Amino acid sequence: MAYGNGRSSFWRKKRSSEVVEKRGIESQRPMLMEEVSTKMAQSNRQTEQEGEVEETTQQKENIRVITGFVDDEKLELLSRCALGFYRKPQQIMDLANEFHRADLVGFKIMRVAGSLVLLIFQSLEERKRMLESVVLDTWLENVMEWSPTIVMLNRRVWISACGIPIHAWLVGTFQNLAALWGELVKVGDRTLDPLNFETARFLVETDCFYHIEEIVDFQVEGNVFRVRVMEVDGLLGLTGEEESGED
Repeated sequence: MAYGNGRSSFWRKKRSSEVVEKRGIESQRPMLMEEVSTKMAQSNRQTEQEGEVEETTQQKENIRVITGFVDDEKLELLSRCALGFYRKPQQIMDLANEFHRADLVGFKIMRVAGSLVLLIFQSLEERKRMLESVVLDTWLENVMEWSPTIVMLNRRVWISACGIPIHAWLVGTFQNLAALWGELVKVGDRTLDPLNFETARFLVETDCFYHIEEIVDFQVEGNVFRVRVMEVDGLLGLTGEEESGED
């Protein structure tokens, strides 16, 4: 837990594109080769979308439902809390230091999950004063009073990547790999200053809640390298500053 303050919100919305099929007089004339290719591509996309919907439905059907319990002691604390979202990917201690330099004190901050930050005030009056102020807009978006209906839609996870060639071992590479699932937050200290080039580790903010494990073809100047990317459970395999640097 660190000291500071903030504002934010971004709920990621997924949009599905619609396939529009032309009908009427135009459909009566012979189609050009380009039109045939376009229609085939549209049909393939529609089939893929239908498959995704069917797969999502099956996944939902397989999700089990359980009943949770409410912690009354936490409710009392949360009643004077607020929530906000990082404007940029960063670590909670960096945010706390920025608040301290700006002389924003008198409350605590704690990262909940992903880009969601919890602001813990000493009183309802202090929370109201800070929420009415625009000073927090520099660091956080959409600051709001805590609500039990807030849903965590993203998370942060350490990714391990094996097979990256030495001449492509740099932050830009890690950013491109992270972009497959989300956004790069931090590169591991042992990756920036490596003892070997066997495994790179970096922290990603993602809306993927399934276990990330995939083999990708990594292209560098026309050459293709097979890279295995895998989510690291908890702090497994992380040492030193990498363990303490995330929160």
